[in-house]
Formats: sequence, C-alpha cells, structure tokens
Amino acid sequence: MKTLLTVLMTACMMFGAVSAASAADINTRSVDHETVMTMGKALKLSNGVVPTPAELAVVCDDPALALMAVVDNNKIRDGIRRFALQALTQFDEDERVFSYFENRLNSVNDKDTWKLMLLTFAQTFGERAVDSLAPLLTSSRNEKQLVAIEALGMFGGQAGYDLLKELLATDTLNEDVKSAIGNFVW
Repeated sequence: MKTLLTVLMTACMMFGAVSAASAADINTRSVDHETVMTMGKALKLSNGVVPTPAELAVVCDDPALALMAVVDNNKIRDGIRRFALQALTQFDEDERVFSYFENRLNSVNDKDTWKLMLLTFAQTFGERAVDSLAPLLTSSRNEKQLVAIEALGMFGGQAGYDLLKELLATDTLNEDVKSAIGNFVW
C-alpha cells in the first residue's frame, strides 16, 4: 500500500487537485479533466485493491466527487469505472453519494454497469435504498424488475422483504418475476 500512496501523491503533485464541492453539488462535470484521469490512473495502479478514503484524498480534495466523475466518464475503460463504483461505497456517509446513485438508476445505458450500480447502491445503503428501488419493480422491462428483485432480496433488509412479499401477492406477475421473488420470499 505504501507504493500506492507514493503513486497517488506523485500523481496529485503532477496533476493538481479538485476543490471540494458543496453537499448539494453532484455535477461531476465540475471536476477537471486532469483530476478525473488521475483518479482513474490511481484506481488502475491499485491492482484490484480498493484504496481507502485517506489514500484517495491524496489524489484530490474531494475523492467522492472525483470517483463519481470517473464513473460518468465514458472515455475511461469500463473496468476502471466499475472499480470506481466499488471505491465510492466507502463514502456512504456522504449524502451526495446516495443522491448520485439514486439519480443514476434510470440514466445508465450500459446494462452491466447499470446492474452493478443498482446492486452496489442496494448493498451500500440497504433498507434506505428500498424506496428508490421500488419503482423498478413495476418497470415494463423484465430485466429491470429481476435485478431490482435481486437487489431488494439480497440487501433490502426487512423493508425489502416486505415489499417483495407484498408484490408476490399480486396477480399481475409473470412467471420469471414470481420465480425471482420466490428466491427471497418463502
């Protein structure tokens, strides 16, 4: 890890840092290009070990916002963007992170990234995420329903269980949805 810290500190000195954003500002476009690229490089150089918030703070003043900017940057490889999602979970106390996940649930186009984002959101915030995930259960897209069921069943706690149990009692479910709910409600 000392090597990672050295790399991060060097990158920070070479490329500068981003200023901290207010809690209401989750506009990832406000993060300068060099900071986004430096954060992406730092994640790549971490060799699959999620850097701690303290290590990420060496890269810039607001690592949570920079990680969100990495996830949103389509020019960065998908694997690094997905790794940034994992690193972002360490900032679960930051209200902007909850809002970021919640706002992206319907705006991510890549299926794999969307599924990872939804599952990561549910795992990170548990029962708190249930109300945000609930509308996906009535999506016209079967795939969205199935991933929401998986997220709620695995990470939604009692509130997720109760919601799935209530949904199972309705008559309008197709067999795939009934089966998926049956994996978590019995």
